[in-house]
Amino acid sequence: MATATGLADELLDAVNEQHPLYATLAGFRDRDDRLSDYSEAGEAATAARLGDILARTRALDPAQLSASDRLTCAVIHAQAEAVLDQLAARSVEYTITPLYVAPAAQLLFGLPMIGILEPAHAEGYLARLCGIPQM
Repeated sequence: MATATGLADELLDAVNEQHPLYATLAGFRDRDDRLSDYSEAGEAATAARLGDILARTRALDPAQLSASDRLTCAVIHAQAEAVLDQLAARSVEYTITPLYVAPAAQLLFGLPMIGILEPAHAEGYLARLCGIPQM
């Protein structure tokens, strides 16, 4: 059976998979070579994954949870629903802004902030750069 903490970990992993550049900036270096998948199929896969996490979180009986786990579930609900709303809006199709919320601006904002401390970081960074033309 799923636990609140386990579902929170799954949600963090899903969000990091959705935005690997931000995962790198947050210190999760396992996605250094990846870019966000803004295709309809990519966003549908993210939505399905988040929907599954949300459904399993809702299936937990609040009466059986500690106060901490109830709070964790509330955060999962809020975060997953916010991302699902964002995906449903398909803002990637119409968002043009110099702020870091648009795909191109995310790259311009985030790439220069990535620390390259070891050869694996450099390899991941170069692989990420090579993926930009395919976006």
